[in-house]
Amino acid sequence: MKIKGTIIFGILIFLVVVSCFSTFAYADIKEKNNVIIKPNDIESDALFTTIKNKETQFNISSNLPVHIYIMTSDAYFDALWYPYDENDFSVNVYERKKVQVTSFKWTQPDDQSYFIVIFNPNNQNATVSYSYTDTVSEEFNKTLTEIGEVCGGTLCVIIVVFDLIISILIAIWINKDAKERGKNSTTWAIIGFVFSILGLIIWILVRPSKKDIVISKPADRICPNCGRVIPIDAIICPYCSKDFRPPKI
Repeated sequence: MKIKGTIIFGILIFLVVVSCFSTFAYADIKEKNNVIIKPNDIESDALFTTIKNKETQFNISSNLPVHIYIMTSDAYFDALWYPYDENDFSVNVYERKKVQVTSFKWTQPDDQSYFIVIFNPNNQNATVSYSYTDTVSEEFNKTLTEIGEVCGGTLCVIIVVFDLIISILIAIWINKDAKERGKNSTTWAIIGFVFSILGLIIWILVRPSKKDIVISKPADRICPNCGRVIPIDAIICPYCSKDFRPPKI
């Protein structure tokens, strides 16, 4: 029962860690405050992910009217010639001109990489603050499927199952070995399951030698005749004189 409980507990820890990692890895928020854009200059930033139908929320504010573009990376690098000519920004998938405060959502039409470009058409510096957040939770399963296809699908499943079996076997062995060496077997089995081979190495390095284990023996026993506590090696009970030696033949 202890081994089963150890394995179940280790699996739960693994799932919690994976869940937390997934949550933080896809909570993509980018924010820039008080960015100074010179006259006829730009502020630009590469968007997070390249997932089709990904939805991005933009929030932009400026002290002066600015022009906002979203364009592919190819169009962006073609337009990087200072001083910038807005005619070069004609190849874009989204534009909004002469805005100071705006909030909008944009859905990515394909899996290319994109940039957001903020152009200052004024003859004085513009101070711009902007942020954007990617919402990719709906695409998470699709992404996992694509990853599975890249690494061979069935092969990935086999590797994961094999790794899980190895972790379970390591946990069982460490549990048994820790018991024999007088250590907390449950705790070490959990460590072995969660960290797999690394946990096994740690246990091998810190486990005590069997030579160092002192097997304690009972120092006393109960006299079956008078019920008193007497030394384990007593031949005759010091209280009732019961003789424990075998009868002479």
